[in-house]
Amino acid sequence: MTKTSAEKLDALVRRIYQSLNMKGFSRMDFMLKDGAPYLLDVNTVPGLTERSIFPQQLQAASISMRAFISAEIKRIAR
Repeated sequence: MTKTSAEKLDALVRRIYQSLNMKGFSRMDFMLKDGAPYLLDVNTVPGLTERSIFPQQLQAASISMRAFISAEIKRIAR
């Protein structure tokens, strides 16, 4: 996936998230066909085990699980 494609997908995910009036964290699964993203589902309770996809996504974004959980606790406590 090119940087431009990733940026477009990021913008799409943000629009979907806002359109659904979501709060907190989630995971959206897409299928790419001929370079076009197709939303498969929105997982509002993604797994957090080492084998789960969500922690792998955090790692790819250079975000530690500890930093993520701390940020979520602070967000909820506001």
